[in-house]
This record gives sequence, structure tokens and C-alpha cells, in this order.
Amino acid sequence: MKPLDMTGQRYGRLMALRLQPERGLQNKTLWLCRCDCGCDAVVDTQSLRNGSTRSCGCLQRETRHFRGSATNMAKVRTKIAKRSIAAVSGHSGTIDTDWDDA
Repeated sequence: MKPLDMTGQRYGRLMALRLQPERGLQNKTLWLCRCDCGCDAVVDTQSLRNGSTRSCGCLQRETRHFRGSATNMAKVRTKIAKRSIAAVSGHSGTIDTDWDDA
């Protein structure tokens, strides 16, 4: 069976450049692709077409960096602190403002 010609087609950040002469695992057809960041990646046809591979790995690194940003980490620390206060005080996380000054 002749492989599908995907030369020049874009899949996420990847552009298919040429069919690779070797086969991948399970005898899958492989493509040499160029990512928008400039790196090359060898990806099988199915992964390109179903969207499971969209970049050379740069997208995952950028996403991981974004998820670990200072703002998000501050939110996580605040949630942990509120849970700790609630667990120690026996409250549901709200603070009672009715103080008995007497």
C-alpha cells in the first residue's frame, strides 16, 4: 500500500518535510518534520494525523513552564494554607468575625 503524501502539510507546529526510508515501531510510516521553533522531529503518520504529536517537544516545555508560573504557585500555596488552617481549627475554612472581647 502506497503511503499518504503529507509533504508540506501542517500538523500543529510541525510541517511534514519528507517520508523517512526506515519504518518505526509496528512498521509505521515515519515523517521528517520541522517544528516552528526550528527543530526537526521524526513522527509517525498516525500521531501527526490524530493530533497526538503537535510539536518537537517545545509545546510541552512551554506548557509545563506556564503551569508552574509564580501566579499559579501562589494560588496553590494559598489553598494549602487555607486547608491547613481549617484542619487545625476545625472550621470549614471560613473565619468567624464575632469575637467575644469580654
